[in-house]
Amino acid sequence: MLSIKSKISITLGILISLLLLQSYLFDKSQHDLRALLALQYHALAQSEVATSLENNVISLQGQVVDYVGKESRPIALDNFKRFFLAANADLVSFTHNANKTPHQYDDLLLRLNEHLNNYRHTFEQVIDNKKHRQKLVEEKFKPAIASLQTSLNALKDKASNEHKYRYFEVLRSVTSIEHATLTYLNDTQYDSSQKAQLSIQTLQQQLNHIEQDGLLNNALPNVDFKTQLLNIRRAYNQLTLLTRGYTYSINVVLTGIANELLYLTEQINNSEKSTFIKSQETLNLHLADSAKESQFLSLAMFILSIIVSVFIVVAIILPMNKIIVLLNNLNNGTQNKELAEPNKKNELSSVITAANSLYRKNNETVNLLHETQTLNTQMQSINAALSLAKDQAEQANRAKSYFVANISHELRTPMNAILGMQQLLLESPLTDQQKSNVNKTLSSASKLLKILNDLLDFAKLDTNRLKLESSQFILHDIIKNIEKRFSINAKQKGLNLILTNHLKKDAMLIGDPVRLEQVLGALVDNAIKFTKQGEVIVLIEVCSQQQQLITLRFTVQDTGAGIKPDEIKQIFSSFAQGNNCASRVHGGTGLGLTISQKLVKLLGGEIQADSQLDEGTKFSFNLSFTLVDPEGATMQNLEQPQLLDLPTALENLDFNDRLLTDLYRRFKNDYNDYNIQIKELYAKQHILELRRSLHTFIGLTGTLGLEQLRATALKVKEEIKQQQLINLTVFEQQLTMACCAIDQYILTNQLKATKEITLFSDDKKLYLNEIKVLAQEARPITANLNQQLNEHLVASGNDPQLLQLKEAIDQFNYQTVIGTINNYLNPPKN
Repeated sequence: MLSIKSKISITLGILISLLLLQSYLFDKSQHDLRALLALQYHALAQSEVATSLENNVISLQGQVVDYVGKESRPIALDNFKRFFLAANADLVSFTHNANKTPHQYDDLLLRLNEHLNNYRHTFEQVIDNKKHRQKLVEEKFKPAIASLQTSLNALKDKASNEHKYRYFEVLRSVTSIEHATLTYLNDTQYDSSQKAQLSIQTLQQQLNHIEQDGLLNNALPNVDFKTQLLNIRRAYNQLTLLTRGYTYSINVVLTGIANELLYLTEQINNSEKSTFIKSQETLNLHLADSAKESQFLSLAMFILSIIVSVFIVVAIILPMNKIIVLLNNLNNGTQNKELAEPNKKNELSSVITAANSLYRKNNETVNLLHETQTLNTQMQSINAALSLAKDQAEQANRAKSYFVANISHELRTPMNAILGMQQLLLESPLTDQQKSNVNKTLSSASKLLKILNDLLDFAKLDTNRLKLESSQFILHDIIKNIEKRFSINAKQKGLNLILTNHLKKDAMLIGDPVRLEQVLGALVDNAIKFTKQGEVIVLIEVCSQQQQLITLRFTVQDTGAGIKPDEIKQIFSSFAQGNNCASRVHGGTGLGLTISQKLVKLLGGEIQADSQLDEGTKFSFNLSFTLVDPEGATMQNLEQPQLLDLPTALENLDFNDRLLTDLYRRFKNDYNDYNIQIKELYAKQHILELRRSLHTFIGLTGTLGLEQLRATALKVKEEIKQQQLINLTVFEQQLTMACCAIDQYILTNQLKATKEITLFSDDKKLYLNEIKVLAQEARPITANLNQQLNEHLVASGNDPQLLQLKEAIDQFNYQTVIGTINNYLNPPKN
């Protein structure tokens, strides 16, 4: 192994070699300068092309503004084509120049090309939309207005002087509708749309008054104002839908694409300018410093080598010999005392100080080791004592639980005898006072027996001696038992006891019915006990079903006093109640919820509590059971609503499937996270912007046939208008379901375009069960399953039941899907 002296000598040789290496690096630096200059010229050329592309994009945006403005100059179309070709040429030039050298703009260039083509495509759609609107105005709206005006003028001419003013008011309303509608087509403002709708409502009221007064039958009995007004309303609604799409394309799509184009070109331009500036600065620095570096670097390196060599010899090599001797003494253990520190402060004195510190630390470590060994011995004795105390405490706790269980069991036998004798005593001839005394005794004994049963169950649960049953039972029987047990108590307190079961009455389950009824009875008893007025609701819902395994959700809700937030976590503790005075007011041991929670956990669930003070409490838990007959236990009265109104959507878009699919894709991309945008606007209290955004969203969902989502958005908008606290949970669910339905529609259309069809065989009917499982979970049907269904249709010669199943899948009516599959796979016997 090399010594320290040898290593230092090698280091000196390396320093001298660096001096020779510097000349080579200088030549390489000159080569880099030339490459930097070429990069500078390339960046300047690219920056000019990017600036030209940015100007052409701005010109394109200006032509769009000229075309959609009030004057709508036709020359804007020619200018748009000219600037588009120029922008495309700049993009081609930029791409060609960027391919000459490695560049980071490949992704930006692809996005620029895609956005530029999308901008042209969207502008063409705007042109078609505008022509369609103008055609609709000329062919439907204005003729409907003129027809109504003609009828009104004819009635006005025949009316008496005292009634003519009413026809003038109606004609003024018709003119207001026409003016507001044409104004809305030009400026697409929300206020103009509202004014037109109000005018239509006013016109309808005025026409109704004319018909009610009998003025129409006396003058022109053949005039049908309802039909004429309906024609105006239909034309106006179609214009509104087209205008909303027109506004969305201009204000959202075109503006967004233009901003993205400008942003991308600005990014490229700024980057090229930054590259140019940096290369210019680097070039200037290199030119200024390279001459000085070439003159002084060699001399500086030589002087540095001499200085380093002298310093190593004087400051390291000579003191190192003394340090080696000292360290060897410490290593051999021959150093029995601290070293004498020299007065001169240098590296050697620092090493001696460190050695003395190491000597002291070593002595402290030895002493600490002895103390640690002593403490370990003491800790072992303490741990043994603690372990013994723990075992004794656990044994005492088990003995207590066994004692409580045994004494409760022993007390139940005489209590049952007392109850029996009291009931026999009631059946014998007694006076009214005696009957009253016996009833009081019987009531007290029943309460005492209930307490004993609670203590017995609590003790069994505490000692893990409670065993569950597994038998067949009908859930509806348990519901009837609960109703019989508590309906009288509820009526006595003036409460409504409502029990709802979403499972069929004859559905047979496998589980522990006794413990389930015990839990439900305890929760209902608690709810009635702590509720002074209102109602107690017991709701049983089906959460999911997988073959024979079904999961049910049990909910017991009341309108009682509620529980404080800081006490909600303590109600499941032993001998605890919702408030400190509950035991004195309502009685009880405080074990009911504790026993119920432990029983539910044994059954495989957990009780969740949700309460608001002075509003009521809700207890809920989920349990899984085995179905004896899975096909006969389907949920009742839970139909799946249609998510897409496809006929309306196609009618709004002139039955253009391709356009509808394209709009669905854009809607999903633009509004997939729309609920987050609403939350941000609502949190910032940008109410006006939020209402405008919802107005556009509602119009678009109406056009696309997303009726449920549109209704939910209208409800949110009304809550904002009424300054109410909004809840976006339902809106988020509807938005998610709408996006899933859109995905299903797109997959269905893709499947229709597939020409490959294979023959179907009977052993492939298993795919129907997969469709049924997806429908029960309200999930989209996959493209593979749709493909198999189409193959089955072809092979069966368009079987009516399969056609009905296909139509139900296309309309997302999952309840019909489930029923059709059941009838097909299990046809009724004649």
